[in-house]
Amino acid sequence: MGEMTSVACKVALIVSVLGSTLFASAAMADNGPVTGKNLLEWCEITVEADSVSVDLMEFGRCGGYVLGVADAYETATNAKGECAFEIDRGESVHKLIAVSLKALREHPDALDQPADHLITSVLAKAYPCKKSN
Repeated sequence: MGEMTSVACKVALIVSVLGSTLFASAAMADNGPVTGKNLLEWCEITVEADSVSVDLMEFGRCGGYVLGVADAYETATNAKGECAFEIDRGESVHKLIAVSLKALREHPDALDQPADHLITSVLAKAYPCKKSN
């Protein structure tokens, strides 16, 4: 029974991320390129006292954007026989978001740059290639 619940959760997460990616794409088309500032706003979680308040739409946009950039860039560089970063297959979405969010918070001076450049740079540092190409 636990295995079925795990599968259902994974399916729900995939559907959520794909839907969020569509919303993120729509936002990019309306407002121009996504910057680090936009991404930080989407990824922020407000902590109040003992509870965590999460805007699920914005958090979904965050996850969709980070995963979309990671997948697209990794696929493109691998297709050219190169390696920009190497994320373990078992790495969680939450971990990728946490790594990205930490870097965005630590570098407020870079928030006006395109978010895709920031994310690929963060992932290259956090997940360096294990094999040489």
